[in-house]
Amino acid sequence: MCKPNEIKHVCIVGAGPAGLLAAILLLRRNGNEQQMKYRVTLVDPGTDYGKLGEDGLHRNRSWMIGLSAHGLSAIRTVPGLYEDYIHGLGVDISCATVGISKSLKFTYDAKDFLPEDSSFTVDRNFICAALSRYLNENFEEDDAFTSHYHTRALYIDGERRCVVARPTNEEDIRVQYDILLGCDGVRSIVRNAFVNNHRDFEFDLKGTFSYSKSVHVPLPDGTKDGNFMFINNALPGWGSFILPETGKMLNVALGTTLDKEPPEELKSDDPKVVSEYFKKHFHAFEIDADEAGKQWVSQGWSTNSQV
Repeated sequence: MCKPNEIKHVCIVGAGPAGLLAAILLLRRNGNEQQMKYRVTLVDPGTDYGKLGEDGLHRNRSWMIGLSAHGLSAIRTVPGLYEDYIHGLGVDISCATVGISKSLKFTYDAKDFLPEDSSFTVDRNFICAALSRYLNENFEEDDAFTSHYHTRALYIDGERRCVVARPTNEEDIRVQYDILLGCDGVRSIVRNAFVNNHRDFEFDLKGTFSYSKSVHVPLPDGTKDGNFMFINNALPGWGSFILPETGKMLNVALGTTLDKEPPEELKSDDPKVVSEYFKKHFHAFEIDADEAGKQWVSQGWSTNSQV
């Protein structure tokens, strides 16, 4: 049993929504005199989105993610976090459309299967910025909190209980820990450390797509704002997750598995070639194929997808 005021050093690898919220929840516990104290160190290879202005954040738009009952419930345990930092960043889910084929689609009202105000979609980096702003405004000057952005965690030294990490253009650092939290996504070095060192550790990893791209398009005529969609064969052999964005936009993610070679048109660097392919094959709704082609060729393939 831990003694009151005992200090535990926590290293959180990954400053995505899970890592940032974990840091907030742990640091807030330090206000209770009867509990142990936490010194939290956050390690992430990316930027601190909470330090970006509105223009910088919009230039760093990412993929859309869904926040549902569990995530929203955890956020709402922190007074003011949802109301003052997160509310209004995303779009409430109003309905869901499932497309089985080009001619067979079903749409369901969200209130028939979701509690009210329990699920919305938001740009991943927008939610990170909101959580980071709360963290910085409340704990940046606190000795119990240290952040290492632009710092890539390399591996876990389990024997010495430390994370070896490499800041950009600097010497490697070692972060000691009593508690280690792996919030570093699909290629987690923390999970890999468990696999390598604990034979009784088991996990299952699945992806919706093996590789994919996404485009941002205006909300089509006749489509309700807040409409989530899953469209089978939105392009031949390709599924599509379509999530609502703010500003009456949709984030259209299209992907397939590694055993299916993409058609040559989708591998082209010519937006006109991609545009013609969309005009011929995309059937979920009317789309500005020329704009979709420009966005498509401007990005690399995503191999993270959803897990």
